[in-house]
Amino acid sequence: SLNFYLPTRESMRIWILALCVTRRMRWRAAHIFRDVEGKVSQFLLSVTMLNVGVGVVMTLVTWWLGLPSPSLWGVLAGILNYIPYVGQAVMILILAAVGLGTQPDLPHVLAPIGVYLLVNLVEGQFLFPMIVGHRVTINPFLIFLSIIFWIFVWGPVGSLMAVPALIIVQSIVAHVLPTKEVKPRRPV
Repeated sequence: SLNFYLPTRESMRIWILALCVTRRMRWRAAHIFRDVEGKVSQFLLSVTMLNVGVGVVMTLVTWWLGLPSPSLWGVLAGILNYIPYVGQAVMILILAAVGLGTQPDLPHVLAPIGVYLLVNLVEGQFLFPMIVGHRVTINPFLIFLSIIFWIFVWGPVGSLMAVPALIIVQSIVAHVLPTKEVKPRRPV
């Protein structure tokens, strides 16, 4: 859907702004567009940099452990890391299958899987929340619900869109609904 959005985003923005009848509505809609684009691009850039890091680490680890084609493992780990939960499970299964076919004993089969789990643990539980959470603040429970919902709707592909969709909804709600506390007037 990102491939469809990017070429048409300017015409979509103009179309939506044309629907706004007042200047205030157009101003608010323009701010929503700017906020959504900024937050989603920060999120995607942060995730991409983390996934590149996972890929580089896995390339070095698989080279050190003697697996064939270490750069392939790094690229695969980086790409599959975009898909929450499912991507990591697929990577573990592939590592196990190739390890069973190429390694002489069980410790050599389990070593790449263990290191991948460790790398993924550090990235997913420490680096991702620290980097992405610093840039985009979203309730973790809402992220979990969004991922579950979009996996239910679209399968594993839905998990790719879950957090950006949540960021979009959060930005729209933040601009449409007031966030300031309304205090009652004091009687005079």
